[in-house]
Amino acid sequence: MEIDFTQIVKLFDKNLKEIPIMKGFPEGKDYDKYKINGAKRFHAQIEMEDRKKKIRKNILLFQCIEIGDMTIWVSDYLIYVPMYIQCIADSESLELHTTLLGETQYRLKGFDWRRTKAGQYNLIYLPAIENEVNFRGFLKTFDLHVSKELLYRMSEEFPQLQPLVDSIRIGEINSLYEEFADIPLKAMYQIVILAMTIQSGDAQNTEAKTTAMNALRALVGAKGKESRKYRYNYEEVKTLHTISERLTALMNKQDALTSLLKEYRQKNKLTGDKIWEGFKLIFECSPKHYLLSKRMEKGKSLLEQGFLLQDICEQTGYSKVSHFETAFLKFYGYPVKDKRPQKS
Repeated sequence: MEIDFTQIVKLFDKNLKEIPIMKGFPEGKDYDKYKINGAKRFHAQIEMEDRKKKIRKNILLFQCIEIGDMTIWVSDYLIYVPMYIQCIADSESLELHTTLLGETQYRLKGFDWRRTKAGQYNLIYLPAIENEVNFRGFLKTFDLHVSKELLYRMSEEFPQLQPLVDSIRIGEINSLYEEFADIPLKAMYQIVILAMTIQSGDAQNTEAKTTAMNALRALVGAKGKESRKYRYNYEEVKTLHTISERLTALMNKQDALTSLLKEYRQKNKLTGDKIWEGFKLIFECSPKHYLLSKRMEKGKSLLEQGFLLQDICEQTGYSKVSHFETAFLKFYGYPVKDKRPQKS
């Protein structure tokens, strides 16, 4: 289905003057970093006067890409001067809206003003779109627009969706939560993986569709408020993903974990406590145990391929064969010799 955002949505400023939506992105290298491969792109530009009477351009970037029964919209709002926008569309909308960076105030028709912050989400059904938004600062949102048929199927597994299904059938506005809820860290991680997947290649491949469904299920299936000490934004969860990948890549280094944590603390990316909590919530283990599991998986695979124990130790970060054997026995519950290929 061809999507033409310019014909679907109308934007208006505080004086009810229409803000034109144009196809593509504005010219300039500054916007290349926001581009998603294979996505349809649209943008709007609004000239505003700042406090020093200088004219600045607020830029709104919209991108959409279809994956199976879902359409993903990624929006970047580059707001240099605070502004108000009214958004109107005759078409109905069923979207799982997530705020990844920044915060904003919004009001749906017939409701009071509310605020959504980075790391929050809600699943909302609108028979028609008519909302108002106050923007201040940069904002990034990631929305999964879901087909009604998919939601109906998911409601069989997730009973909490039934009130939303009932509202859709009678054409009445409703949402999964009364207020925007904090995104569970596992769900935020799935969004990061999904964003990286669609950025890197074909959105119609099996991996992209599976990742999209995993993200949707993680968000819809969240049960209660997640118990955690820290708040995490999109960039921080991306950093946690990077740390997990680098731990895997550096498993042959004995000091992989210590040096990596020190590096990220020095960069002021994340504190050690925040990394530890993030790993516990996403991977259900500490960074230390995550590295151990990757080393054991690698060691087991190499054993089955007939590699020498000394070579395995070199590839998994162990200085002595006895240390690897002890760790393997404790991790799997049986000795190394039981995984050796049998001689014919």
